[in-house]
Amino acid sequence: KQYPNIEIELCELSNKLYFSLLNGDLDLAIGNFTASMPEVEMYDFYHEEVVLLISKVLIKKLGLSNSTNLRDNLHNGDLSSLRTCPFVLGNLDSTASRIGRALIKQANFIPLVKATSNSAETLLSLCLQNVGACFCQLNLAQAILSKEDQKNILLFPLGSKARYQIRFAFLKSNYQWKIISEFIRIAKQK
Repeated sequence: KQYPNIEIELCELSNKLYFSLLNGDLDLAIGNFTASMPEVEMYDFYHEEVVLLISKVLIKKLGLSNSTNLRDNLHNGDLSSLRTCPFVLGNLDSTASRIGRALIKQANFIPLVKATSNSAETLLSLCLQNVGACFCQLNLAQAILSKEDQKNILLFPLGSKARYQIRFAFLKSNYQWKIISEFIRIAKQK
């Protein structure tokens, strides 16, 4: 309401955000910027966490239980107890999928991948249908899954290796457009 003539276009560019900023295609980007970029200024927005989700039916079929031992292992990023578990995985440009695949690799097994998708909604739906376990950002899973869905699924935190910072990024210049600082200020309030 304060800025009626400002248009916000939401787009999911994932790995292309940096180049879109440099090319002037974007004024402001929000994402998981891990490397320092001398020509880009960044401000922390919030912490994100990737979790493992698995249906209660599937975990029972696998002969696993929602035990303290399993939870502790997964919280430490040790997925070795899931060697026989099928997975539904996101594409490689997905941060959740990259983290999940890295944890699987660290556990030294080749996952049984039943499906891949670039849609978190599809992966969570397949997970609820007992097709496989999936990796998803915690806030996204909580936003997508209904209260009823959440009763049928187990959510496992994966520890510090599955947490990362989401940042605002924009090109450095002698003059910072006021609307960028205002957008950041307002977004942090919400």
